[in-house]
Amino acid sequence: MSPRDDVPNRRGRLSYHHRHANELQRISDVNPHVSFVDAQGNTPERFVTHELLKRHLGYEVSVAEFEEMERLPEYSAAA
Repeated sequence: MSPRDDVPNRRGRLSYHHRHANELQRISDVNPHVSFVDAQGNTPERFVTHELLKRHLGYEVSVAEFEEMERLPEYSAAA
């Protein structure tokens, strides 16, 4: 059970977001083709992308490796 499972709203029920987040997390835990990152608040897109890439590849990707992947290839104009 995740910490979110016992976070009730004012009426004592889990919020719509928490119910769906819990379900997505359960699916992600058992299905290697589905990834879910619980990003709350002001989470940078690069962080979420880095986390999803690590899960997809199945191994730790350093920030330096990730930044290398982000770089665009050198452009050279063909004459």
